Amino acid sequence: MTASHENSLKQDISSRSAATSSSPSHLTIFAFIWGCQALVHQDFYSAWMKENDPRGWVVTILAVGTLLRPSSIPLFTGLLLSSIVYNVTKWPFVVNHILLESIINATVLGAIGLTVFRRRASLNLNAEFREEVFQRFSPVLCGVLVLMYWFAFISKLNTGFINVDVSCVVAMYGDLLRRFPFLPNNSTAHNAAIVMTLVIEFAIPLCLSFRRTRWVAILIGIPFHVTLGLLGHRTFSAFAFALYVLLCVNGIRPVLAICQHWLRENISRNLRRIGYSSVCVAVVATISLLIVLELSGHFRMKIAGVGIYQVPWLLWLGWSLLVSIACTAGMYWSGYRQNTETVSVQPTSRPGLLWGIIPLIVLMGLSQYIGLKTETCFTMYSNLRTEGDWNNHLFMPAIRLGSWQDDLVNIVATDHADLQEYVERDDLITFFELRRIVSATSCDVPFYLDYERSGEAQYLAFADNQLTQSESWGKHSELLGKLLYFRPVPTAECVPCRH
Repeated sequence: MTASHENSLKQDISSRSAATSSSPSHLTIFAFIWGCQALVHQDFYSAWMKENDPRGWVVTILAVGTLLRPSSIPLFTGLLLSSIVYNVTKWPFVVNHILLESIINATVLGAIGLTVFRRRASLNLNAEFREEVFQRFSPVLCGVLVLMYWFAFISKLNTGFINVDVSCVVAMYGDLLRRFPFLPNNSTAHNAAIVMTLVIEFAIPLCLSFRRTRWVAILIGIPFHVTLGLLGHRTFSAFAFALYVLLCVNGIRPVLAICQHWLRENISRNLRRIGYSSVCVAVVATISLLIVLELSGHFRMKIAGVGIYQVPWLLWLGWSLLVSIACTAGMYWSGYRQNTETVSVQPTSRPGLLWGIIPLIVLMGLSQYIGLKTETCFTMYSNLRTEGDWNNHLFMPAIRLGSWQDDLVNIVATDHADLQEYVERDDLITFFELRRIVSATSCDVPFYLDYERSGEAQYLAFADNQLTQSESWGKHSELLGKLLYFRPVPTAECVPCRH
């Protein structure tokens, strides 16, 4: 290497390092992407708009604020806290990844709190503070991501999932056919879809488990989640994308630094301010327009008469493209540019107590196999069944730490609106869920219920503010009601595809 070339290389490295030192922090990048995924959830679960739920509005406003000012610790903290409050009030009736989102929000809040406590003598919410917060929660979140994928894969290793007659993969493939009718539709294609899904869902956690192969997991996961998003699972995919960015942030940061450095060198400060203000106005105007479209019923309108080009799909494709570019650029920079600055892990910024989240995630993942809840436990769309005497998993045992999954009720006849669907679909219901539904029934609504429990015929009736029943139920536990949630139990030999 010539002296001139060596000097040029040193100048390039020095320039890159200087730019990186003033680039957005790792926490700022994560806050931005986390605010984006929060808005995806607020768009998909939009009942808060029609119900005018103030908690939903607070989450949305703070998510937009975090999107525009991701470096603001108060805004990001407000988003995390408001999201937890909003979702906890809906427990247990939330899907898997929303429960997981609340746990992640609590983890990040815990990292902020621990850092504030450590620095209480000289608190300053500067770049150093943000980097310490990031270093506290990022290893824990990486562990959560790996466990989520492993448990999701394990739950699909059952006789129902590999049965083409009932497999959730075949049902989702049908959704894909409605959007892309040119795809083959036969038993060979269905079996191939099942095998490919199992291979992908095994490869992602396997590659994520090792630092050197994480880029392979992301390259597999991005198109996989883009496809899931097109099938209607945008919220879960946006959640996964945000955690992918967490893995790529060391590479994304220097890329942003170079872009920022170029802007400072070539664009005047006034023009940068005007540009930033214009972007802020555009973002607020766009989100306001989307809210108006949702409230007016036009959000899912067809564009140019073509169903696939609806507003949600256009937004999803645009969002997916941006995340894909960011992750790809981050992986490239991390893999081929070894001179980029990385975060130094200091003893004072290790997770510490936050590692306690990992046993909680393991408990969630094992819940269905140990007799606890059958919802919000990473078994979504898996055809898994463990209730009663059934266990269709290929190797996981059905251990019982509680009797909730075994205490099943057959509803023979009823005029209760929420219970009639069990009769129509010939489903059993856990006694726990039956008590929850009956306890929540308004005192102004008379109803009757004939059911079988433990092989014995029972009845319950409520009329004229008087309750008549053949067995005493006792009071439904509000605390357990927040923590446990059980899906309907099909009586058919093969489990149909359900969440």
